[in-house]
Amino acid sequence: MRVNLDWIESEIFEAGDPAPYLENVHGILVPGGFGVRGSEGKILAAKFARERRVPYFGICFGMQMAVIEACRSLSGLANANSTEFGPTEEPVVGLMTEWLHGNALEKRQEAGDLGGTMRLGAYLADLKPGSRIAEIYGATEISERHRHRYEVNTAIATGWRPTA
Repeated sequence: MRVNLDWIESEIFEAGDPAPYLENVHGILVPGGFGVRGSEGKILAAKFARERRVPYFGICFGMQMAVIEACRSLSGLANANSTEFGPTEEPVVGLMTEWLHGNALEKRQEAGDLGGTMRLGAYLADLKPGSRIAEIYGATEISERHRHRYEVNTAIATGWRPTA
């Protein structure tokens, strides 16, 4: 199998429709990264993939952009965004501030040292029976390792709201 790659700067999507650049692709890969530069273009690429049913592979930051797009388009959270870009009304992606390491609770200050504080771990994920991803893994429960600073805020992304 031969793979032909076209590197496309996501910022060009922010000026207009991504379709002319993406209509003939067989898949879209949005890699890891950081910062606001080009993020809205990456969100538009995720939207294109979802609407046109083009396979989309979001690695780290690319997955975060897909979550933001889905929350904006499918969950009615018009202001969904990441706290990485600054304060936001609907932080569907946010800086991890605490987690368990064994039996000890570890905490990170928002303005703390980011270089040495990426959380390493693995989470169980339940895959939808009959889905393509469950077929690829050959299972409906998997565990994947990761290292990251930002995570999906499931309380906001799933529509859960605390009661007063």
